[in-house]
Amino acid sequence: MAAVLMETVRARPATPLARRHRRNLILLLAPTWGVLGLLFLWPLAMLFIGSFRTSPLSGNAGWTLQGVQRLADPHVQASFGVSILLGVVTTVAGIALATIFAFLSERSDAPFRRLIMPAMLVMYATPTLFYALGFSLLANPFTGVLNDLVRMLTGTAMTLFNVESLAGIIVVTTFRVVAFSYLFIVAGFRAIDRTLDDASLTSGVGQFETLWRIDLPLLAPAITGAAMITLVAGLHTFDIAIILGEPAGIRTVATQIYHILNASLPPDFALASLLGSLVVLIALGLGYLQYRLLGGRSFVTVGGKGASREPYRLGAWRWAAGAFIAGYLCVAEVAPILTLVHATLQPFPGVYGALTFVHFQRVLDAPDTQLALTNTFILAVGVGGAGMALAFWIAGFSQRLSHRGASALRLAATLPYAVPGVVAAIAITWGFISLPGLRQLYGTLALMAIGLVVVIIPYAVQMAYAALAQIAPELRQAAELHGASRLRSFFDVTAPLVAPQFLFGWYISAVAVAGNLDVPLLLGGPGLVTVAAMVFDLSLQGKIGQAAALLLLLLSIAIVAGLAGHLLARLSRRMRHGGFRKGAMS
Repeated sequence: MAAVLMETVRARPATPLARRHRRNLILLLAPTWGVLGLLFLWPLAMLFIGSFRTSPLSGNAGWTLQGVQRLADPHVQASFGVSILLGVVTTVAGIALATIFAFLSERSDAPFRRLIMPAMLVMYATPTLFYALGFSLLANPFTGVLNDLVRMLTGTAMTLFNVESLAGIIVVTTFRVVAFSYLFIVAGFRAIDRTLDDASLTSGVGQFETLWRIDLPLLAPAITGAAMITLVAGLHTFDIAIILGEPAGIRTVATQIYHILNASLPPDFALASLLGSLVVLIALGLGYLQYRLLGGRSFVTVGGKGASREPYRLGAWRWAAGAFIAGYLCVAEVAPILTLVHATLQPFPGVYGALTFVHFQRVLDAPDTQLALTNTFILAVGVGGAGMALAFWIAGFSQRLSHRGASALRLAATLPYAVPGVVAAIAITWGFISLPGLRQLYGTLALMAIGLVVVIIPYAVQMAYAALAQIAPELRQAAELHGASRLRSFFDVTAPLVAPQFLFGWYISAVAVAGNLDVPLLLGGPGLVTVAAMVFDLSLQGKIGQAAALLLLLLSIAIVAGLAGHLLARLSRRMRHGGFRKGAMS
């Protein structure tokens, strides 16, 4: 075993200090892999095994092929068809729009281009449940604000918009895909060496031909990376699909799994586990396809601190591009926000009268609200902090390993990319109930927290790697050369430099946890309600105003926390810089 672990550690000169560092790495490597194995690898292994077992909750569970036989169920096959169609269409449309927005914000002189980045960040950080409920109130066929407006203007009973349809699910999901893909692609735009464009333009090639022949091919890793993730997201779609799809009888694989576990007694764990296993295998296959397509090609650009790149002059299209930006942001972001606010101030959906705060009062008076807020706060803060700490540990530890060892560690940590929240909940259930010492966690907030860590860890790891990549290793090495231990060099050098990114990642992870719906629905129970699950239950009961009020309350808390953190960070920077200036003057 020690020989296998040694292969993952970088070779160093055989000095006593080097041997001690290598021995310490080996001692830390085993528990690191133990944590990753317990959280990610073991549950996935048990998920595959569970595809042929009757139930994880029964002590006398047996082997079965019932799940395989039920794959022929037309409803199951239809859910796969919907998910694949959703993934393909939203990926094509989302990647195209995200590329256009990245071009407009980074390379054009379009009006409102500076609004794109902050708007996309807000849309990315906002929980998906917000968009699902907001667009349901905006354009459902019965009491949707847009349809009521059309009826009032035309004097007819016509229904022009129907978001509770496959087309509606595709449109709303595309808005989410655009925000996510934009953040991938805009980083690629900024990383392209400016001298390549300069050389192309000097050779007489026009601006747009340069964009087509130079820039877009160099964006292949960013575009394909975003495309693979969004294709998998089509199989993951839960919040939007269950809010907008269930009224129309439309189900994705994720909502079909939820239905299988909640509509039958006893739950059909074998079929649910098998569907989850197929989703994981499809996702892994897409990841391998990307590697085969791009693994042997180079997209590195070297050199060049060229002058500031002149924006593309859009000429007569400039204001058309500005109108496109403003219109999109109004439809994708402003409209659902205003609709959600409007719904909380009206007595009933579709009834427009005097403003009222009765929905806020009823939500605040409800006995479950305080419990839901408390559970959500504990999960958001605890899971967000623990997830980011684990992510930074993995990213920092991998820097001391060989290329093969670091790659294996990162692959294990990002494997949950392929796992939808509902599948993660099932996998965690199989994995932990099968271990005698951890079986008691079932039905507790701790197990829900573990499931949420699995869901957020891939994104936390990406943020941690990006933060640590900006710190030159020479800074840490200089501290160690002056006698500091590695632990001391981490706390004195690395930790202060990555603290802002750690806190930002903690905040983003906490917001994602607070808005997560699928894990609390499957791992929740008496006393384990969260705000997202309570919002969903209120919407099922037809208490849309109360659901919107509770969701706005959650968003308000998140916004206040974000603003407070931003102000504290600015104050800390000013105090630190002030101390530096005083030290320099003395």
